[in-house]
Amino acid sequence: MAIVVLVCAVGCSGAQDTPQVRGGRSPTRTASATSAALDDFPSRVRVVTTLLQEAVEADVLPGAVVVVRDGDQVSVVARGVAETSDQGRLRASDRFPFASVTKPMVAALVLQLVDEGRLELGDRVERWLPAMVPSGERITLEHLLSHRSGLPESASDPFRPTGSLHPRQIIEGLPHGPLAYPPGSQTTYRNVNFIILGLVIERVTGQPLAVTMSRRVFDPLGMATSSLARRRHDGPHVVHGYDGSTDVTPYDVGSGWTAAGGAAGTAGDVDRFFHGLLAGRLFPARLVGVMARPQPNSALDWSSGYGLGLAELETDCGKVVGHNGLMPGFSTAAWTDRSTGRSLVVLANTDIPSLRGTLDAVREAALCG
Repeated sequence: MAIVVLVCAVGCSGAQDTPQVRGGRSPTRTASATSAALDDFPSRVRVVTTLLQEAVEADVLPGAVVVVRDGDQVSVVARGVAETSDQGRLRASDRFPFASVTKPMVAALVLQLVDEGRLELGDRVERWLPAMVPSGERITLEHLLSHRSGLPESASDPFRPTGSLHPRQIIEGLPHGPLAYPPGSQTTYRNVNFIILGLVIERVTGQPLAVTMSRRVFDPLGMATSSLARRRHDGPHVVHGYDGSTDVTPYDVGSGWTAAGGAAGTAGDVDRFFHGLLAGRLFPARLVGVMARPQPNSALDWSSGYGLGLAELETDCGKVVGHNGLMPGFSTAAWTDRSTGRSLVVLANTDIPSLRGTLDAVREAALCG
């Protein structure tokens, strides 16, 4: 199998073939054990490359594309295959679903509208979606963004081979009993919070969410390969996703769940999003700080805290911000250390639990090496 490594300045969009890099160490090795004294960017990239290579050779994953950034230095590493049936080499230009890494993008739209005075974080959901959301008169946009609404998750299946529910149908299917807790008092990660936010954005802008996302986020940040509300297996350069050896690509995100996890594009575009977002290119730094600041007692099983569409994670070298994503056949992650300018994007075409060790090692190597 081929390996692709590209080191470039900001704005690189594809990868070129380079000599293969081989490594024979165990894929269970941790990044801290292999790169404790590596401070230079090329060394961190080499460690990440070796970790990916070993994971592919050990059948931990079919393939992955990783973007490692340190300020203006950017490296894209592609390893493995896009589809196991034809052994087609995975390329940096291949498109993946972003899964829940979509949520910070939707949150960015809300913060833009707040900056423009068209929304306020304290707005009650009932103001924008009257008589639609249970207890909407008690739940604010801030509660939705921070997963502190107290709403239950929808019982409908977001992943289905054919057909889909409209977002309104998903919301209307929510039980109308008491909330799980008073809004704002606890944190419980729920996709339905962002489905509601997608409807609010459409109500305020008068445009489909996909149109607003393109005009306000994708286009300004140069995310040319990204789209919303488009089935992930349509179009060229689309990666297949696997649950073990089973191709689960047809189990796509239904259109009703688009705002919670329906964006797709390249790893490079995910890097462009977080780099632009945290640099204040979408709205002022003051609101970026509000977005990134964890709410009280907001730790989740995969993060140490959660803000407004952005999670916080403790690493070996300090706190980073970003988001994870998981859906049938795909795992995604994007994390940035705002104090050093180091960041990482990982898009992998499997969702098996054993991948987590590799993802953790890659993250520590890229951000802490």
